This record gives sequence, structure tokens and C-alpha cells, in this order.
Amino acid sequence: MNYLGVFLLIIIFMMIHIVADYVVIILGLMLMVVVGVGSFREVFSLFGDTSF
Repeated sequence: MNYLGVFLLIIIFMMIHIVADYVVIILGLMLMVVVGVGSFREVFSLFGDTSF
């Protein structure tokens, strides 16, 4: 449920264009770590790889 809430919040912020999309994504990923969706390593693992 935590993941779903953060995910919907990210989608809503991207739709109403509060800030740039990349800022919303980074803040959303940090929020996922804070609410306990996953560890920092799990949430940000795609940024450490050479391909997406």
C-alpha cells in the first residue's frame, strides 16, 4: 500500500507539473525509502547500472 500511495502521488505531481519530471521522480524514490517500500540500494539500483 505504501508503494501504491507513493506511485499515485508521483503520477499526480507529474500530471499537474508542480516541478520538472526528473525532480518528481527523484523525490518519489527518496519518499519510497523513507516510508519503507525498500532499502536505498533496492530503490536506486537502476541508477547504478549502465543500462535502464
